[in-house]
Amino acid sequence: MKKPILILFTIFSQIVDGQTAERLTINNRHLIDHNNDTIFLRGFNHSRWDSPEGDFLPEDPYILRDSLGANAVRTCLRWYWDADPNGPLESRDPNAIGGIDPDRLEELDSVLHQLSRAGIWTIFYMNSNQGAGQDVENHYLASETMKNEFIDTWLFLANRYKDLPYIAAFEILAEPSFMKYDPTVTHQNLADFYKEMMDTINTVTKGEIPFAIGPMNHYREESFMDE
Repeated sequence: MKKPILILFTIFSQIVDGQTAERLTINNRHLIDHNNDTIFLRGFNHSRWDSPEGDFLPEDPYILRDSLGANAVRTCLRWYWDADPNGPLESRDPNAIGGIDPDRLEELDSVLHQLSRAGIWTIFYMNSNQGAGQDVENHYLASETMKNEFIDTWLFLANRYKDLPYIAAFEILAEPSFMKYDPTVTHQNLADFYKEMMDTINTVTKGEIPFAIGPMNHYREESFMDE
């Protein structure tokens, strides 16, 4: 089992009248759950996506909740990832519905619905080393084509899960590293990208699902001061 790690990001929320699904909102510096109670998220990176061998926490969400004491997890879809048979599972398939490999989409459906039934808050994130800067010509801040494909996939996912209870947040792009590979990228470029993504996704979710976003350079703490 992998050790838990601390991830630094910010959750943005919008309070929406008539909200029905279990959602989180923000009151000053506090997270508020659907019962109007302050909540502290405690949990793990749910790492079932890390390798074909399946190096992940227990599959049963009730073990995560009842035995490990988690009320939240962070789980992902690797999308536009470099091909490595021994590494994380690549999910991008431009010829498939939503731009996602059908097997990966089926597994994601299963994971998110199991966590939802168990009442575990889930931060769902997209991880993309190529799109986050490693492909210097086709990353999301350099290529309108790749950015628009990424947006289309996010819109597909937002439509698919907009009514699923216990989605804590959509983490748009985990640990962006654009500046590591492309020195022309600025913090403002990343902020503009996040805003465009959030505004677009909100057209589907009506602002009911918060976002988790973080600074440049793999969420390095000092990058908060630069942005």
